[in-house]
Amino acid sequence: MNVHEAVAQIEQIQAHLQRTETFRGYRSQTLALSGLLAVIGSLIQMQYIAEPLQALQTYLALWLGIATCSASGTALELMNRCRVSGSLRAVRSTRSALLKLVLSLTAGALLT
Repeated sequence: MNVHEAVAQIEQIQAHLQRTETFRGYRSQTLALSGLLAVIGSLIQMQYIAEPLQALQTYLALWLGIATCSASGTALELMNRCRVSGSLRAVRSTRSALLKLVLSLTAGALLT
């Protein structure tokens, strides 16, 4: 076995580990903030947007704004965690999780 084959096998093993690894970077405070924002959004919707289909732009603006705030809080927390840890593994794990999140957000945006 030469060096190139060994490096290729190591890269395959790392890729497999990234696919099967559970991401544990989300924290309870960030999830609590997202939940609180959702509750606040639902109260605003009940008060000001009785019929979402009649005020679709306002409805979408409300929930897209809440989603943006929630995603921003999560992104800031993840970036801070990566910066503080300094671990290459943590950075790779976070990058992989963010890629999956971006893909799901893109699909949701296209469906909307």
